[in-house]
Amino acid sequence: MVVNHAWRQVWRPINLWWSHTVARLVTFFALGLILVIYRSPSLDVAGKVYRGMFNLPQTWGAALGPLADALKGLGMRFNGPPVEAEHLELVLWLIAWMAFMWFLPNTQQLLARWHPAYNYGVVERERDPPLIERIPATRWLPAVNWPLEWRPNLAGAVFVGVLAALAILSLRHVSEFLYFKY
Repeated sequence: MVVNHAWRQVWRPINLWWSHTVARLVTFFALGLILVIYRSPSLDVAGKVYRGMFNLPQTWGAALGPLADALKGLGMRFNGPPVEAEHLELVLWLIAWMAFMWFLPNTQQLLARWHPAYNYGVVERERDPPLIERIPATRWLPAVNWPLEWRPNLAGAVFVGVLAALAILSLRHVSEFLYFKY
């Protein structure tokens, strides 16, 4: 919430189409940094994770050229180990899943007709449609002309019922509340 409010004070054109992209990237990176604290068993481990996050391979420093100097000014280092083939596969999976999440509608956009949030409805969804609906037809991709939104039906109700039953049946063990360690 602090990052959100600080961002809204710094970045005024929040309702322009390109500012949504910048805001989403800031949110993604801020959340990624904050979640390290939540998942680390100690601040020492969190510090090691942060040092690893901001330590890129040595070969990248030379490849980025002048951009590497700007990144060094932001705290990046370029003395990490070289990237191996298995790491490249993980990065490609990360990129694929990020594209999947980026272009599909979020829950607010899917449920807009039923006003899932106090200040979000059909008008807001039309102002900020999912990115997948913005892609025009190309030679390889047909135009997306159907709205991506939730429509309640019997199949959806059965699906949600099965998920709820599975969730209830998985309550056999005791799980520790996340914030007990704090």
